[in-house]
Amino acid sequence: MTNVFTTWSDKLLPGPFEVVQDGGGMGLDSLGRRWIGGPAAYGLEAVGMLAMAMPIAIVGIIGSPTRRRRILYGLAIVVLLAGMFATQRKTALIAPVAVIATLAYFRRRELLMLAPFGLVVGVMVAAVSPSAVHNVVAQFTRSDAGSVATTSERAADYDAIRPDLFTHLVFGRGFGSYNHASYRILDSEILTRSIETGILGLAAFLLIPISVILVARKTVSARDPRWAPAALCGVSAAVCMLVLATLYDVMAVPHVPCVFLYLAGLTVAVVGLGSEAEPPPERHEHTARVHRRPQRPVHVVRERVRTG
Repeated sequence: MTNVFTTWSDKLLPGPFEVVQDGGGMGLDSLGRRWIGGPAAYGLEAVGMLAMAMPIAIVGIIGSPTRRRRILYGLAIVVLLAGMFATQRKTALIAPVAVIATLAYFRRRELLMLAPFGLVVGVMVAAVSPSAVHNVVAQFTRSDAGSVATTSERAADYDAIRPDLFTHLVFGRGFGSYNHASYRILDSEILTRSIETGILGLAAFLLIPISVILVARKTVSARDPRWAPAALCGVSAAVCMLVLATLYDVMAVPHVPCVFLYLAGLTVAVVGLGSEAEPPPERHEHTARVHRRPQRPVHVVRERVRTG
């Protein structure tokens, strides 16, 4: 099977964007996956950036008044999903599911109405990147999915940091003091924050995305068409950030934190504007009938014409 996304990447993504892969098949990990980073240094970074951008397209479909705009947003979702699956990382399936689950929590009815459209998008993604989608799904369905190196090593990290964690439980051993080259690579930002900054540092780190969710939740629930869509995208990005921080050391690479903080800043600005702005005017039929000039009966008009 041919992965069209990676085959046509040079033509579809000119300029600074580049999909990097080892065509000779030498750059393989323990699961036989190629090293594909895209515009980032690692595939996990690319997945994080694309997953945080996906809510913009989905929310755009919900609020689009025309079919043409819905189709364009749908094509954008296809490209984003195909790009994530092209990295062949298991996070390419987990991160979009987290984003869609967040959107479904706040917009259940709208997403249910888009279910047929989502089925079409899924078919298109499978057609664009058939081998990539199959390889990612197979990593979850294989018989030894729980014992492969990418899973067992992450599970072993929890026992490995236990002595240092209990020794410096509150404040940690110091920011930047854990050397991955001397000890082991911790494939989770949650574990890294715990061992370096302790429980207090971990709580402070988690409060960054959680605060975005708490601040924007009221704006999202208000459903104001001027501010709610942007706030919903920020909430989805915050949930995605929490998931990614659990799956790998997200702060060790610059792209995903930069994208998240950018979206978080926009979300806070939108919430601030929404709280200061007046509510949008509501139009009701009974109000329109009250202010409408009453029409006189036809016979009265004719009588006035005759007497005039």
